[in-house]
Amino acid sequence: MSAVPPPVSLSEDVPDHLIPKEEWYEAYLRYGLYLGAAFQLVCILAVLVLPTKKAKGEHGWDEVTTTDTHCP
Repeated sequence: MSAVPPPVSLSEDVPDHLIPKEEWYEAYLRYGLYLGAAFQLVCILAVLVLPTKKAKGEHGWDEVTTTDTHCP
């Protein structure tokens, strides 16, 4: 039986001088993108989860606002 060779990572195949080191601003960009994505998920969840508020009229009861009225 032939033994299966262990998987080789890509970084071992490519010389170090061909892979550029991470610049100082790339970490800020990466974490900024993560923060922006998390903020968008929170906003989407808030729209889906939070209940809608009914508008109170000046007399205290709920008013129904429609754009299609049949009164002259």
